[in-house]
Amino acid sequence: LDTSLLVISVAGVADGKKSVAEAVHNVGSAAAEKTQQLLSDHLSWWHKYFSQDGALVSFPETWLEGFYYIQMYKLGSAMRPNGPVLDNTGPWLFTPTSWADLHWDLNVQLAYMPTLASNHVDLGLSLMRFMNSSRVRASLKANVPKQFQRDSLAAPASGSSDDALQSCYWSHSKSCLTEPGMHKGAIVGNLLWVCHVMFLHYRYTMDSQTLVSTTYPLLHGAVAYYLHILTKGKNNQWHLPPTASPEYKTNGPDTNYDLALLRWGLQTLIWISKEGSFARDGALAPAPLVQKWQETLSALAPYPQDHITGYHIASGVPLKVGQRHFSHLLMVYPLHLESWLNSSAAQQATIQKSVDHWVSLCQPKDGAKGGCAGYSYTGAAFFSLLMGRADAALSNVTELLEVRATKTGNKGMGGVVGPNTMYGERCKKMWPEPCPCMETPLHAADSMQGMLLQSGAGLVDVFPSVPTSWGEVVIHKLRAEGAFLVSGRFRQGRAQFVAVKSLVGAKLMIRPRVPGPVDVIPSTVKLVPVDNTNEVFVADGLLTGQTILIYQSGKEHEEGQFKISPAPSKFAHRNFWGKH
Repeated sequence: LDTSLLVISVAGVADGKKSVAEAVHNVGSAAAEKTQQLLSDHLSWWHKYFSQDGALVSFPETWLEGFYYIQMYKLGSAMRPNGPVLDNTGPWLFTPTSWADLHWDLNVQLAYMPTLASNHVDLGLSLMRFMNSSRVRASLKANVPKQFQRDSLAAPASGSSDDALQSCYWSHSKSCLTEPGMHKGAIVGNLLWVCHVMFLHYRYTMDSQTLVSTTYPLLHGAVAYYLHILTKGKNNQWHLPPTASPEYKTNGPDTNYDLALLRWGLQTLIWISKEGSFARDGALAPAPLVQKWQETLSALAPYPQDHITGYHIASGVPLKVGQRHFSHLLMVYPLHLESWLNSSAAQQATIQKSVDHWVSLCQPKDGAKGGCAGYSYTGAAFFSLLMGRADAALSNVTELLEVRATKTGNKGMGGVVGPNTMYGERCKKMWPEPCPCMETPLHAADSMQGMLLQSGAGLVDVFPSVPTSWGEVVIHKLRAEGAFLVSGRFRQGRAQFVAVKSLVGAKLMIRPRVPGPVDVIPSTVKLVPVDNTNEVFVADGLLTGQTILIYQSGKEHEEGQFKISPAPSKFAHRNFWGKH
């Protein structure tokens, strides 16, 4: 049998001539290998990626589980720790698009979120490497007005090429620049949102060296820009000039997008500067600067809101029309500055009214197109999760995935998911096919991870929002903040067991959701309840590299009960994607 081997390589280097040379070298190296060896290496890489490095999630919704693993495949195909940053299309430029670029007001951030809990944190290093390059640092400096460039940085307000330099070929706001005042309606906060994703990478890995060398300087520069444009009001509070909330057409002062990001940025800078373990790496700021951050934080204007619709877009700008972006709600998600669990009843009511009002305006009504896009549904899923609406979160995700492109439209949503799980939105009237956006399906996978494991504010919450229709769920090596790998089985409304491996020896506070009383193996580790509810525990004595098993004590256990194996699947729904 005669066979032919076609070898193709794609290379991307800032210098175009070097890209060609690298691609030619890759093709030559591969062609010199024996075909069987190439195949063997390929299979070994993917086996390691899925079976050894990656986390296992398994639940009865087989078609949805298949979707999840295709997203993990996309991450493995599109990212490498030392590779380029992931843009809107990744390596799949399968349709004409004006968006083969980086979008800084949501897309970059959401695309990297599923690398964390999936235990593919190494892939997130591509973002760190990109943001730490001298080329990008120079662009972030050039994106702010010249008079502030000595200490300030800003990401583009809209889109850019891989140089991160602000461009004006399209924009969602009245201005495509980052300078308020002269360019009313500028988007300022995008870099801080990227810094939040980078800080989460630290929290999931506890890699303080990368935090200090890469994230801290960017965070410092992004906050410095805000300090230049804040003004003191008559109420002795710090206020922001008119800026834009991404994708909302009406601008105003004190946008919640900026206030939430600045509040998080100040809190994080203060925490890093006061954390003694970072001092040796040079992250401590001068005392007067830390004091300035503290004073600014304490007097920062409150979030504009009302008692009817909740959080506004900006001061004097309530949300009145459909808005696909949740930019005015970042204090709830993903920043978690306003925590549902730790809030008063009044604050919970504000969060609920804000989310419900946003969703009601976003969704299509009476056959008319609404303001929603695909990531509106994945964002709504996270808000549902945080408010304990597990079934609503699942509905948000499935509603997104059930939309298909048709000759008559797409059921009123501004985007469609194809049979290969790729997502796109209409970007040019003359192009019949939607323009690809990588972030939405990836964020949907991130929301599924959130149903099974959440972590933040020092707490690892296992099986926090499992939908009622999922009778059995299994997780293995999902990663949590603090660098913990979490495994377990959930059946009939409760956890049968939970296992946690500590990678770096950080303090573990955990809500295992195993019916009490609970026991732990090994006995050298003690579960100390934090209050009299006996729902949350601190694992006292947990060492680096050690794994603990938490289970219900005083109960006879079945053989194989603590074994990790997939949940029952629906045979008819296997290999769903590609056919539907």
